[in-house]
Amino acid sequence: MRHLSFLASSSRLLALALLLSLCACAAPKPASAESFAFDTILRASVYAASGDATPEALAAGALRIADGLEPLLSAHAQGAEIATANEKREALLSQESAALLREALRLFDESGGAFDPRLGALSALWDFKSASPSLPDPARIEALLRDARGSKIELAGKRLTLGGETMQIDLGAIAKGYAADRMRAWLLENGASCALLELGGSIVTIGERPGGGPWRIAVASPFAQGEIAGVLRVEEGFLSTSSGAQRGFTLEGERYHHILDPETGWPARSGLASVTVVAPNGVLADALSTAFFVLGQERALELLRARFPGVEAVFIREDGGTLCTKEGLFEAS
Repeated sequence: MRHLSFLASSSRLLALALLLSLCACAAPKPASAESFAFDTILRASVYAASGDATPEALAAGALRIADGLEPLLSAHAQGAEIATANEKREALLSQESAALLREALRLFDESGGAFDPRLGALSALWDFKSASPSLPDPARIEALLRDARGSKIELAGKRLTLGGETMQIDLGAIAKGYAADRMRAWLLENGASCALLELGGSIVTIGERPGGGPWRIAVASPFAQGEIAGVLRVEEGFLSTSSGAQRGFTLEGERYHHILDPETGWPARSGLASVTVVAPNGVLADALSTAFFVLGQERALELLRARFPGVEAVFIREDGGTLCTKEGLFEAS
């Protein structure tokens, strides 16, 4: 796990995480640790703890949880369980990977396919990390999409078998949310009573905000790097933001972001620039922020109201308009 200086990485953290804590000036200084995993900067800040473990030890220990999960869940890292299944079309998963894949498949059904873990080959084809990006061949996009739609995923116990020839599983859209769930559970078990976890666009708050009252979480603008769209006021819980500004490239004035539409195989064009979801757990927040971004505001609201009671969302549209599902949750800048 590669540790980074916060002073050296703070500007990149704002660009990548899209969510930052806004703590009161009088709040105590936390014990913090940073690392790089799941292709983003992770930061654990522990303000208060009980028991034998120090806040410094708890912050470092929480990051080790994420470090140990990445080799299990990566779609492409050599030796990772999911990557092995993608290459060999079958694999014996750990209990942890199998449970998360089952949850991913359940959320695929619950979201009506808007969250789709079968798009690994398409994501790789787009290669959003390339220094010299180009558009994929539309015929190849269609072929990979057709194979993904027609392929079966069979999970018998821990034995995973993939149908089709090219379909690949990618749990990247919920991996950070799952890591957030595991890190939070570990921190609570070991005595953390006030903490903040930042995993790219996924945020976890534990306990009451230092100084009292709800946590104040800044949502970064999807239109201008370094600017803030508004502030969320949340109690203890999980948040996740999906935005077209997080990863992608621009060609001939057109922005191509990493959130692919399972219906087309192309970056989603739903009229949304950003979606932030507040949910009971990290996996659900992560999956729904992606699904809602794909669906667009109106269809996402229908899905939220029909199937996900207890979930709240903030939609920032491409036209600059904002909608929040709960009064008082979000204050636009």
